[in-house]
Amino acid sequence: MRTWAIALICMILVAAGLSLFYTQHSQRPAVNIYTSFVLQAYDRITTDYWQSSAEYQASNFGGLPALFQETLQKVTGVAYPLSSRADLVRALDIIFANTTDADVSEKRAATIVATAVDNMWPHTVPNRNALTIDQTEQVFQNTVNNQHPERDRYAALGLREADKKSYTRMDIDTALAQKQKELAASTSVAAVRQLQEAKNAYTILSDTNSKARYDVAKAEPTLSWKIISDVLYIKISQNASQTAHEFTEAIDAAIRRHPGLTSIILDLRGNLGGYDTVTSEIVGDFAGSSTPFYAVKVNGGIQQFVTSTDTLPMLRTFRSRVILIDGNTKSTGELMSQALRRSGSFILVGTTTGGWGTIENGKGFPLGSSFVSGNQYFLRLVIGATLTDSFQLVEGLGIRPDIDVSTQSWRADLKRNFPGSSLPGVVSSLF
Repeated sequence: MRTWAIALICMILVAAGLSLFYTQHSQRPAVNIYTSFVLQAYDRITTDYWQSSAEYQASNFGGLPALFQETLQKVTGVAYPLSSRADLVRALDIIFANTTDADVSEKRAATIVATAVDNMWPHTVPNRNALTIDQTEQVFQNTVNNQHPERDRYAALGLREADKKSYTRMDIDTALAQKQKELAASTSVAAVRQLQEAKNAYTILSDTNSKARYDVAKAEPTLSWKIISDVLYIKISQNASQTAHEFTEAIDAAIRRHPGLTSIILDLRGNLGGYDTVTSEIVGDFAGSSTPFYAVKVNGGIQQFVTSTDTLPMLRTFRSRVILIDGNTKSTGELMSQALRRSGSFILVGTTTGGWGTIENGKGFPLGSSFVSGNQYFLRLVIGATLTDSFQLVEGLGIRPDIDVSTQSWRADLKRNFPGSSLPGVVSSLF
């Protein structure tokens, strides 16, 4: 009888406990969509930002909770003491309680995330950490790939883009000649601009390879080349997805047309970077596969990246090699410079690079949302900080040239490095 009574009491206590649990949890409000949106960003920063939470805490007093505390005060004007993620959840639930205007709440949630990431390292250049929407994300991708959907290069030559597949090189030549005939006599600003646009269009559409890329994705060339004496000069303006193919095409065309080439100049002045795969492929062309081309500090340690492409045999003809750099050589332009100096026997000539040493996620992390507007948001983060060969941060430091053109002796230094070569004279003419 006593055992039965104890069992009954236990059953009553368990039932009471379950009842209390379900009552408490049924009364607990679900995380609203605006709180959830901000938390997704918070969690992405925790797992994917280049510094771990502990590292961020050590270099930024208060860590992520302090960042969001400051952010909430900026956005709402109210001080919410935060020392943990749980504190952030409670503060956000208060901010978004009794939401009545969906547009206002969405804007506030987006402003919180955008303000927070904008205040994360590096602070000197905006939008390396950023919140974007689907439209602006596409613009960003177009810029990186040098794609310009708004431009009609065929129209600039008086041709119809709808007939692009039927045009031959002769058609393109004829179209430019006709435009020149129409516009050459006029000195108006509009006519001069139209003629220049026609020439730019001709440069793209008269080359079989660049025309094919333009016809498929409106991707425009990212490099140009010319022969100066026995030197191949290649200007790489940015590192887009097609740049490595353009590079190989340029090398092949130059050597076929001018078999006596002995020197090469890669001009990376003004190259703001782009895809790191371009650096990998071009370094591989010179140095071969499995060649380290850059190291990067990421959340959890240091990663060393190596090339995956084999040496391009025809590059052996270039015994003398120079890269031109300046303060506007940044990001993967800087990585290419130091990797080719280390592994491709290049000498860097110019001034110290810009010191833009971060890697961002190529396409922003999508933040799931069910906002009434239907907007799709993306979180762009610095996911890696690139390192010099001495394992210092490239950011703010840059890559120093071997021959600094700001010194009085630079031309003499160049001649000492390339005795009996025409290269020093060609390089001098480019400054």
